[in-house]
Amino acid sequence: MRFRVIFMLLGAIAVALTFTFPLWQPLLQGNSGEVGLIAPFLPEGLQDIFAALPPDQQNAYRAIGGQNPEYATAILNAAMQPPVPAPSDMEALPSLIGPVQVGSGRFERIDAIRWGQGDVVIFQQVDNSKLLRFENFSVANGPSLRVVLSASRRPATVDEMQLNNLDIDLGQLAGTFGNQNYEIPADTDLSQYASIVIYSPIVEMIYTIAPLTLSLR
Repeated sequence: MRFRVIFMLLGAIAVALTFTFPLWQPLLQGNSGEVGLIAPFLPEGLQDIFAALPPDQQNAYRAIGGQNPEYATAILNAAMQPPVPAPSDMEALPSLIGPVQVGSGRFERIDAIRWGQGDVVIFQQVDNSKLLRFENFSVANGPSLRVVLSASRRPATVDEMQLNNLDIDLGQLAGTFGNQNYEIPADTDLSQYASIVIYSPIVEMIYTIAPLTLSLR
């Protein structure tokens, strides 16, 4: 009789523990705030956002977060921001004097979270001034993106982008979508350059590249 009562008590305890599991589970995790997080390299406030991403994007963030959690956080925070249109006065091609198209290219995807699309055209005027134009352009949101003329055709890193110290920073990206224009210094020897790069100096990462095809005269 006594053993029967003991077994009944043990069964009741087991049932109680099962139904109250969500309440005492955290006690098994100790004091570590990272236990149970789907992406330990990200702040807790970004966990739900990360969990909703497609697997290819999650893998891209994990690759970055494994090396630099701060960069992964900055990239995800930037990606959450709404797209920024280029200024409306850049929609149409500005007035040029005797323009000749001397270069062209198309933006390419880097990975699931760093990408760009659209066309690049470079015009040279009779006074030797040069204009870089993006058409049908869009790019993933990134921290403080900038436009760079690079001597490397397909740079994978900032060091490669700065090949032979010839890189020219053409300024901050005007918008994450829409046509836009950038002046290239008149004395630039375009024959030394091979791509247009959109990159973030904050996370030291390239977001997209457009290898150039030049037709200099």
